[in-house]
Amino acid sequence: YIETLLIDSHQNLWAGSWDKGLFFLKKGSKTFINYNIDNTNGNLNTNTILSLAEDSKGTIWLGTFNRGLISFHPKRETFTHHNYGSFLENDLTNLEVRKLLIDSKDNIWVAATVGFFKVTQEGAAGFSVESMRDKMPEAFNKHNSSNNFLSLYESADHTIWIGTRGAGLC
Repeated sequence: YIETLLIDSHQNLWAGSWDKGLFFLKKGSKTFINYNIDNTNGNLNTNTILSLAEDSKGTIWLGTFNRGLISFHPKRETFTHHNYGSFLENDLTNLEVRKLLIDSKDNIWVAATVGFFKVTQEGAAGFSVESMRDKMPEAFNKHNSSNNFLSLYESADHTIWIGTRGAGLC
């Protein structure tokens, strides 16, 4: 099953699947390239991709079912599993990332089954993670479905809109 689609800034098509990894179709091509656990020597350490987004540098971000956040650098063809530093400190590793949004300031908004996170890129390889795990449940009287995310959107006035199952539109 295809879980998510992305047309990147170069008009290439990316598809994240439930159990076959990441598919890439270069603009003008008729043949998909498949990246998966087996053909990347484990560099892509999951075959279940639930969400895709592209940042201003052309990096493709993958929200995964059981491995948290992974980035792919198309020019180098390398995957990075973000399971270190502030990702690890904020428990944003090896979890289910349902939705990703990269906003107009290149912040990465991560909607996971355990909560909501804002990832800010700092310098060449540094990141800070702000956990908002408890903010949604607190705002909705500990309603567990407030962390059941269905969609993310940034409006023209830079408001981040969150669609949930059970807590409505936030």
